[in-house]
Amino acid sequence: MALPKDFLHHLHEIAIEVSDNLRDEATARKEKLVFEAIRTQNKAAVSLAYKEAALQAFRERAEKTIERYIEAIEIWGIELDDSSEREMIAQVDKILAIPKHIQMPPGANHAPNHIAVQEAYSREISRMANTIRRKAANRLREAKMKVRKAFIGNLREQYKKLRDQTEIKNPSPQEPQMACHTAYYLNVLIASPSDVGKEREIVTKVIHDWNASHFASTGIILIPVKWESHAYPAMGGRPQAIITKQIVESGDILIGIFGYRLGTPTGKVQSGTIEEIEEFR
Repeated sequence: MALPKDFLHHLHEIAIEVSDNLRDEATARKEKLVFEAIRTQNKAAVSLAYKEAALQAFRERAEKTIERYIEAIEIWGIELDDSSEREMIAQVDKILAIPKHIQMPPGANHAPNHIAVQEAYSREISRMANTIRRKAANRLREAKMKVRKAFIGNLREQYKKLRDQTEIKNPSPQEPQMACHTAYYLNVLIASPSDVGKEREIVTKVIHDWNASHFASTGIILIPVKWESHAYPAMGGRPQAIITKQIVESGDILIGIFGYRLGTPTGKVQSGTIEEIEEFR
């Protein structure tokens, strides 16, 4: 379900509000760091002070904005599903989209370590953004699972009430009756390199055994999702990126299996399995 336009506008206003509230504090912190660096009479220290101030300002603004986003989801009563979760991740990505270079005054640009500081800043802020994004994605996934848990609990309660209110008549042997059940399914992504095929089949069998033993009492069915059974031919991107979009984005649970290999490099990370795990996180 798509997020309401009014809610998206509210998120935009939150981002502006947080940025405005933190601007003076960030400016004061930068001025203090730069002043202390100037006192050392070391031009290299000035560039480092600008880098440290920029990193601190970015982290504080991003984390505070995301925290307010999470609060807004609860206040508005937004019930996250796969689609709205992806929309929220897109909103987080907007917050984390920042220039890869520090804005410095002309004097600092002539410091002997200027290029090295800019390169270090680019690396550090990219790592910081990835860390913040993973934490935000985990919190959004937890919010989505909370909704699903409540949904399952509500289904059980409704089923119990319906069962209690319905008169059960003894059918005659000539009139067999069919039982109908409401099921709630969760996709279980099985991620692994190709050298653990036997283990993948064991996990699949265990999932089916769990369904047979627990569906009647929980109303939940686990669906084993594997690239060989759920991915399909498509064009328009890296092969692993296509597979990830087809099977990872809809996953609710991930089981990773490793033997002696990591897998084949994808052009982005060490292997397709690692890329699937990172995207799932």
